[in-house]
Amino acid sequence: MENAKSSAGIANVVSLKELLEMNLHIPSYQRPYKWKARSVNLLINDLKEIGEDKNCKEYRLGTIIVAANEEKLDIVDGQQRVVTLILLLKALRRVGEQINFKIPQDLEKEDYLRDSVTKESIIRNYTLIRSRFRRMGSSLIKSVKVSLDKLSFVFVCVENVTEAFQIFDSQNYRGKKLNPHDLLKAFHLRCMSKDLKAGNISDIEERKKTAVKTWENRDQEKIHKLFDEYLHRIYRWKLKLSVGDFTEYDIDEFKGVERSLKFSYRERAEMAGTHFQIGQSFIAGEDFFSYVAWYENLRSQLSVYVREEVKCKFEEGLKGDGKFKLEEAERWIGFRHAWNLFECVCLCFVDKFGLGFFVKNKEYFVYLLTWAMLIRTNQSRVSFSGINNYALGKSQDRKLNLPEVNMFAVIDQARMPYEILEITLPVNDTNDNDVNDMWKTLKQILLNLN
Repeated sequence: MENAKSSAGIANVVSLKELLEMNLHIPSYQRPYKWKARSVNLLINDLKEIGEDKNCKEYRLGTIIVAANEEKLDIVDGQQRVVTLILLLKALRRVGEQINFKIPQDLEKEDYLRDSVTKESIIRNYTLIRSRFRRMGSSLIKSVKVSLDKLSFVFVCVENVTEAFQIFDSQNYRGKKLNPHDLLKAFHLRCMSKDLKAGNISDIEERKKTAVKTWENRDQEKIHKLFDEYLHRIYRWKLKLSVGDFTEYDIDEFKGVERSLKFSYRERAEMAGTHFQIGQSFIAGEDFFSYVAWYENLRSQLSVYVREEVKCKFEEGLKGDGKFKLEEAERWIGFRHAWNLFECVCLCFVDKFGLGFFVKNKEYFVYLLTWAMLIRTNQSRVSFSGINNYALGKSQDRKLNLPEVNMFAVIDQARMPYEILEITLPVNDTNDNDVNDMWKTLKQILLNLN
């Protein structure tokens, strides 16, 4: 056990074995145990990789914060990891493995087990872990057992729960949390290091330095916006999935496939090289930085083009029937939502059929503009939730006369560009008394263009 100075007491580095031999207690005020199956699977996969990596002598699995409570240690932070690891140890024992770890029996008698969410999560995750051990057999079990001896934690013990929560708050809120794109950068740099160890690329250290320098010189807000407002949304809408903010839980979408994996789709990704497509895997590591640069440049070019083209089309579509200024419309959040939808669907189209084709064949521009703007012209209020449903082609109020089509999925499945035009868009001159005059003018523009 290593000691380190801490402003709130002593921080120790402890092994998993040392941690489980302590008199741990999960207090009733703790939130329910609710690790998702995906998180459990990721942990098992990480443990397998750690166990197989002969160069990895120790793997730090975060911080555990406890508060002294008479003879017990109340877990303030780290409960989810501790419970999952205990489930894993119990599953190992259940499949007949000998383990050299103490399983704290007292944790099975705690009040927190009365919570229905906790009960359901524990049963589901234990069943999942046990099933994976049974299916994978000795190869997975051996790797996981080896990894457990490598696990360590930063262990912080303080005298009371108030002090423990102060440390917890400072860790989670005062410190600067890494953005998801920074986590992706770290992941792909590690993949580059693995390529060096495997002897795949000799000058990888210089390439890493170049990748980091180029990355740091980029506008980080623009990178965040690229993933959060464009790539993540297109990725999920193509798969007919609902969209939220791009978080650390979504970074698997852009991890690609590691060069060391002997999968067929890895071979396809290697042959594709830097010919990227949203939703298609690329080789993890250096290609990720090329991926970001490619889509940052493509989105920038497309954004400039569609903005200028829209201004021209709006003037063309007005035909003397009033005025419509793009800058004025952008003051409205509902229009900004619709505009982002338009840019996303254009990027989806260009990603598949090319920017040159899109610029040359303007009927696709008008068609996608019409599809994206119908939700703005036909509804008095537009929220992102409404945009999300519209993008997925989910049925809304039939009186709104909106097309129930997921244009992202249509583009993704189309062999030829003209196939998307087979869907008729309901552009008609209806009298919408609840709609702002600005959006009535926009509808008139769409009518004239179509």
